[in-house]
Amino acid sequence: MKRKRIKTLFSHCMVFCCLTALIVPAAMAGEDPSQFPSKPIQLTIGWSPGGGTDLSIRLLAKAAEKILGQPIIIQNKPGGASAAALMENKKARPDGYNLVSLNAIASCIVPHMRSVPYKAWDDFSPVMSYGEYVAMLAVQADQPWKTVDKFMEYAKKNPKVVTVGVSAIGASAHLAVEWLAAKHNAKITFVPFGGGAPAVASLLGGHITASSTSGEVLPHVRAGKLRVLVTYSDYPLEGVGPVPSLPGKYGFDLSSWTGLAAPKGVPEPILEKLDKAFKKAMEEESFIKGMKNLTMLASYTGHKELTAKIYKDYKAWGALVKKLKIGLYKK
Repeated sequence: MKRKRIKTLFSHCMVFCCLTALIVPAAMAGEDPSQFPSKPIQLTIGWSPGGGTDLSIRLLAKAAEKILGQPIIIQNKPGGASAAALMENKKARPDGYNLVSLNAIASCIVPHMRSVPYKAWDDFSPVMSYGEYVAMLAVQADQPWKTVDKFMEYAKKNPKVVTVGVSAIGASAHLAVEWLAAKHNAKITFVPFGGGAPAVASLLGGHITASSTSGEVLPHVRAGKLRVLVTYSDYPLEGVGPVPSLPGKYGFDLSSWTGLAAPKGVPEPILEKLDKAFKKAMEEESFIKGMKNLTMLASYTGHKELTAKIYKDYKAWGALVKKLKIGLYKK
């Protein structure tokens, strides 16, 4: 009798194990890609609210919701030039429901400025890129510097007195000023804010000498409160008048891109669906108009090409950081 009970128990255990073997892989495999998305998508922005990255991604996400048929829930998680958001996303489930902002700053520049626990081209599934920043150096309108040369002259004569606000140490806008400072043999103190909007607010409050950020400054320039000394790419600034650019003045272009990524391992059909949805969202009038208002250039790279672009740009930005002898190459 006892042996019979043991045999029955063993049989039940075997059935349970077989069922578990069937159920667990099915659960891990996730939903049928053809049904994706069947619930809201989470999108984390690794920068402060109100900056160019934050506002442009919100524009894109709003337009994409109609196409995907599901809401995109956005949260801001600034810290470490997007490192905090990226590390959170890296650990998330690769099912297409966890997205994160990814730009050239976090993926291609910051890893040369300090050690980071990720390799963007290897640890994530890039979804697509949708735009390029148009960054610039601005000062208060009542300051005496009318040109970038005069500003750098002052910085040279007053080493480390000039403070320039940037979204992050390692942002392309930070490197642009580092490049200008090296060219003029000037010493500048940089103040990171985790986003362009707080840097501009600090400049308006007179807490820093200048800000090197994106289009967040332009409403205040048009209002007569700030003055743009130079832009870092050849993109016309509407309602501001002629402003010299790094490409025009020095033959040096420092524009950089922004996009979206997901944890490594997202199934290709789901990546394809997300890529196509966000690309189509770029055609929406609200997105086109919004990007123009932000003074950002709409520029698309698909998920299949973006990984190679990240690695290529990582090498190129690394060469510049090394030349400037800053970050990991500081002597």
